[in-house]
Amino acid sequence: MNISKHSPALNRPMIAKGDPFGRPAQAEGYSAFRPNYPDALMAGVEVILRAQGCMDSRAKDGSMLVDICTGSGQVLRKLARYFDHAKGVDQSAAQLTNATKGSNVEYLQADALSVPLPDGSASVVTCAQAMHWLDIPSFLRGVDRLLRPEGVLVVLGYPRSHIPKMPQADAAMIEWYASLDDVWDCDRALLDMEFAGTDYTPFVQFSKQKVEETHMMSVEHLVGYLDTWSSFRTWKEHHPDVNPDTLQVLSARLQAALAAEGEGRTLLPVEFSFFAIFLRRPGDGRASK
Repeated sequence: MNISKHSPALNRPMIAKGDPFGRPAQAEGYSAFRPNYPDALMAGVEVILRAQGCMDSRAKDGSMLVDICTGSGQVLRKLARYFDHAKGVDQSAAQLTNATKGSNVEYLQADALSVPLPDGSASVVTCAQAMHWLDIPSFLRGVDRLLRPEGVLVVLGYPRSHIPKMPQADAAMIEWYASLDDVWDCDRALLDMEFAGTDYTPFVQFSKQKVEETHMMSVEHLVGYLDTWSSFRTWKEHHPDVNPDTLQVLSARLQAALAAEGEGRTLLPVEFSFFAIFLRRPGDGRASK
């Protein structure tokens, strides 16, 4: 894996406050516990991008994917094989250490708002589970600079998960979410609304896909995922003496909910809703399929 460091860009904050995902243990947890984007969603992404001509290797310098705020490369590893070149950008060295390797993949430690790549070099830019952290107008201006004339921006994500088939567990999750409302360093509501009402200037949305999945998760795995949330890390910093902490309380409540379901029940049916929003400049691209 090739990781290039671009120090000048690191002097400017990529996201709201510092690097909320840069602690080594948290970066490892991010790679281990964050849900993977469904194959069905990524197959749909491939179909739309191919229909738009974004994967044409005959283009000058070949096709190139740029995944901004790549984290551990969850999206990059799903899409890199369709492009001649794939570059993942993240400010966190710890995240990039855990990122997926690939023969055509290069990682850049750099600012999401100042990506050190040439103008018009990207066929596709992706940003997954991260745009709500960014100054969106500045981010979109940067993407506009990076994209080729026919290029496409894909914004991916998933709102808060729920456990509707187990009301006792779902109520515990909802209360835990509410306990973090005041400590988010980003506009979390934007993500949970799937960026509804967002001004995407200079781009327009031309397609959107959604896939819903139920993940059967142990309490330990679900808690491991929630432990990667930056808001929980901030909550712990604000409440260092609270014991048990809010996540330990949630864990106990989830275990109790499982026990109430009957002997032998060990997994929670956690529902995720994944989305992909497709953006391009007005007048660019081909008819959507």
